[in-house]
Amino acid sequence: MKGQKMTKSLIIACFCILVFSLPCHAKGAKLYKFDDLKFSIECPSGYEAEKTENTVSVVLSRAANKQSFRPIITLSSTPNTKPPIGLEAFFNLVLQNFLKDPNFSITLAEKTKLGSADIYRILYKRKVAPKDSNDKVIATKVLQVYMVEPSRVYAMNYAAAEGDFDGYLAVANEIFGTFRTLR
Repeated sequence: MKGQKMTKSLIIACFCILVFSLPCHAKGAKLYKFDDLKFSIECPSGYEAEKTENTVSVVLSRAANKQSFRPIITLSSTPNTKPPIGLEAFFNLVLQNFLKDPNFSITLAEKTKLGSADIYRILYKRKVAPKDSNDKVIATKVLQVYMVEPSRVYAMNYAAAEGDFDGYLAVANEIFGTFRTLR
């Protein structure tokens, strides 16, 4: 009897690991390809991506929330410079700009991987933030991810009011995890 319970628990655990490790598309996500921006993403069911010029946006909260600053993901792609700038040099320029500006407080800056690509992630709080409809400052938190290829520079941005940030972080990470460059 005890062995059957352990076996059943093991099967359930394996099933949960399998389900939560499947690609986003298997969960009813929608694939978006942006040939001109040279990337694709998948959005979980209930979220839509919208493109304007060289930026793609995914609003993460519903309109019914009536938030004046709604959690949002933006993804952009621009041609790399000539001669091309590398990831390290690009991130150092970004970091220098943040460190010069007293309105930003960096809480994380790290080099890591997205799939097989090297990326930099930076997490910061904005000390001077947007104002709501009552003219109150909204404290915001932002996670940015940078990827550089010889021909393109990619930037992914997740921004939310500080109180909403953790609530939408899993969705933001899921969408970031589906990011693929197109050749």
